[in-house]
Amino acid sequence: MEDHRIDSLARLFAERGLDRRRLLWSIGGVTAMLSTRVDRVIAKDGNSGNGNNGNADGGKDKDKDKDKDKDKDQSESKGNAKSKSSKGQTPVTPLPRCLIDMSCTYDAEANESTCTCIGTMDESSTTLRSISVSSAAVCLDVLTAERDSAHVSMPGFSSPEGETTLSLMIAGEVTTGGTANYWCTTDLGTIPARGPGLVRLENDLSDTTGSIDVQVVGCDVAAPGPAGFDWHGACSRTGIGKSLVLTPVDDTGPGQPSTGQTNSGGNLTFGRLRPGQYSLDPDGFTWCRAESDDVGENGQLLVKAGHRTTVWLFTCTGP
Repeated sequence: MEDHRIDSLARLFAERGLDRRRLLWSIGGVTAMLSTRVDRVIAKDGNSGNGNNGNADGGKDKDKDKDKDKDKDQSESKGNAKSKSSKGQTPVTPLPRCLIDMSCTYDAEANESTCTCIGTMDESSTTLRSISVSSAAVCLDVLTAERDSAHVSMPGFSSPEGETTLSLMIAGEVTTGGTANYWCTTDLGTIPARGPGLVRLENDLSDTTGSIDVQVVGCDVAAPGPAGFDWHGACSRTGIGKSLVLTPVDDTGPGQPSTGQTNSGGNLTFGRLRPGQYSLDPDGFTWCRAESDDVGENGQLLVKAGHRTTVWLFTCTGP
């Protein structure tokens, strides 16, 4: 501020009782206070990125620093991801595909189905040696098949070594349905495969009729068998060609009998039976033990609508 302006102000303040020296002292104090406040504002604006010119430049510089930090964080994050990938899970390995095809034909006279499974590889460089399916996957009354499996923990049925066709003879009418797990033995080892499952057509049942399934098994033991004998575990010979007679029984007496013969798997099914009680008798042979999952108090077999009654007959080697 120029001296003449200060003098003018001094005269004004002098008239009001304030001399020049006190005026300069007061102005100096105010100037120092304003200077301190301005410094604080500049520092604050520089930190927040607001303000004009220098302040704005300071904000831009800080934004640049933030961008650099962000880029650094992203770079470190990618580096960590790569590190985890290389040190964590192993990469997925491609596996050759084993293709399974299944078809079934039904012999109504014998009441048997023959299901043929064929395996192929989709890569010519891989050699298929055999195919197998677990017993649990089939879950049907298999009469004849190779009793083996390529999977050590899953017993089942396998084609002979060097053959890619597996044949299963199954009791009743069977067709393909759903999916099942198969195992393909190749020159690269065992390869899992998914293929058609098998389902049994319940043509011997209806909403108003039931059926009786008979399974005949031969035992290498003299009748009547020792106490505690494991009939289902120890008997394995198939009762082929055994004739049986099934007769309906009601309050008025026996009805018209039906005669049948067990197939190559020792199985015989009497289907489309009206509900009631039935007696089962051997024709030309004797059994040493008989069991059923649905039998009445008098030993007669019980037939219910929509229900399958199973009978197990065991033959012994001697009287």
